Amino acid sequence: MKPILIFSTANLGVSIVNTTFLGYILFTYTTFLGWDTGIILIGVALLVGRLVDALVNPIVGSASDNLRSRWGRRKPFILTGVGPLIVLFILIWNPPIWLGVNAVIIYLFITIPLFDAIFTYVVVPYYALLPEIAVTSEERVRLSMWGNIFALFGTALGFLLAPILFYNLSYLWGSIILGIMVFGTILVVIHPSIKEREEFQKIERVSFMRAFKESLKNKPYQIYLVNQIAIQFAFRVLSAGMVFVATSVIGLAFDQSVIVMTGYFVGSLASFYFWKYLASKIGRKKAYIYSMMIFTIPLAAIWLLLVIKGMAAIIFGIIISLVAGVGTGGMWIFPPIFVADIVDEEEQKKGLRREAIFYGMQEMTEKITISIAIFFEALILGMFFLYSIPDPANPGAFLNFYNPIGPLLTIGGLGLIAMIIGLLSFRKFPDKLAGKRV
Repeated sequence: MKPILIFSTANLGVSIVNTTFLGYILFTYTTFLGWDTGIILIGVALLVGRLVDALVNPIVGSASDNLRSRWGRRKPFILTGVGPLIVLFILIWNPPIWLGVNAVIIYLFITIPLFDAIFTYVVVPYYALLPEIAVTSEERVRLSMWGNIFALFGTALGFLLAPILFYNLSYLWGSIILGIMVFGTILVVIHPSIKEREEFQKIERVSFMRAFKESLKNKPYQIYLVNQIAIQFAFRVLSAGMVFVATSVIGLAFDQSVIVMTGYFVGSLASFYFWKYLASKIGRKKAYIYSMMIFTIPLAAIWLLLVIKGMAAIIFGIIISLVAGVGTGGMWIFPPIFVADIVDEEEQKKGLRREAIFYGMQEMTEKITISIAIFFEALILGMFFLYSIPDPANPGAFLNFYNPIGPLLTIGGLGLIAMIIGLLSFRKFPDKLAGKRV
């Protein structure tokens, strides 16, 4: 149990970084720059950065798979990358506003690709440890469950703590505090109890191009990637869009937007054991499909906020978040296990062991998907922008307001369509890899 808890602790830090970035980068930079510079331009900067990073993912995965050292194939990447990751995380939230709009845009185009690349350098080898630490199906479910419990707390800290720190202290001190937390939690993964399997270092090395092509030929992995592209798109527009829903639709202040997201974390945390139990009864594939169905419900129901107002809107927003959280619990637990099973099957058939390239390619597709999601979200919000006013709590920054249709269309339009695609695509995933019993 000790290795599981130590491995899962690192997921806390990973989630703090990822959630804070994806949840608030678009909102934050529109407050830095004001709307007259164009949210679409900010969206393009984020899109370019994430696309560049997407190309790095499979390269890092292949390099980690082929590394042979006395410290293993994964830990050297984590140890050497966590420091630069924290530095870049702090830099992203503190652009040189005093140099003007053009300088901030250039700053975005430089810091975001670097941040994303270093994040990949650390995270892909970290996730590739999962099939080595947990060998049996039961162990993998347990590890994934605990990893996601810690990830949920990291997501909560990113969603709930970040705006409070940024708004009540400053972006500088807020990012430093979060950065220290991330550094300490990720670094624990180098603990001696986290042992890589020595026999895997003796398996044949595979060139990057061969590994890339072989992975794309894997039929179950193709189905898995299509599904992940769809649900990651839906999840990202929800996570990034809820702050706009809270402020422009429900009418809460930025630092009060955390109220709406409270239900999300309660629902996710409460559902983990439920999904583990359900998988033991009906299999992981069916349980995963049910989790996606539940997540789809609030994406459609969010349109009711057009007619629900006042305190009722706040309560309804919390309920929507609660239901989305229950669905997210299953959507977080099962996918890493599916990848681990795909890796095992390929080793049995071809004698190749390539955990990191599979996780790296997944990260690549997710980064491209997230980039597209952010771009379209920025595009739609730009179409429904109303006005800006100076932010009294942050001199030089702005508070932006939108027609409620904009934030709702990103979640209840784009997100809903993506989830339907994700549901339909995963029906073809082979049952033998989805685990009839845990």
